Amino acid sequence: MAERVQVNQLVRDGRLIATTADSGYAPFLQNWCLSLEALGIHEYVVFALDLQTFHLLAAMDLKEHAIYDGPKESAAPGMLKGGVQAHKRAAAVSWYDERYKQLMGSQPSRVLRLLSAGTFDLLFTDADVLWRKSPWPELERASRRHCQVQAIAGHQRSPA
Repeated sequence: MAERVQVNQLVRDGRLIATTADSGYAPFLQNWCLSLEALGIHEYVVFALDLQTFHLLAAMDLKEHAIYDGPKESAAPGMLKGGVQAHKRAAAVSWYDERYKQLMGSQPSRVLRLLSAGTFDLLFTDADVLWRKSPWPELERASRRHCQVQAIAGHQRSPA
């Protein structure tokens, strides 16, 4: 319930931008957030995939934009429940890395969590996007409506 309230407090004009990141993507995430903030865009949320990222957002005074979605920490710092060492990455993973496949496989559930919080337009992006201008005017142009529908529904192939 708290996540639903948090998400709805961030929605502006029926719109929300979202991304995911862990500590290996920290420099990209900082640029992502700061470029949105510089444009005066505050309708965004970040799924923090580890505690380091959650704390980074808090240190940037952006804790209200962070949803912690990482492993549950035990009482021992750096340890996950069951005594497993918490993973901290120093760099982003490659497309060919198994962890990247796991991350991408879990994205649909995050999108559904956001959409279940309310009724709004959602733009889900990678964290390595640098915002130079607001995406909303371009996405809301009448001439782009067919593109949006294709992106949501997928490309339909004609029978062979």
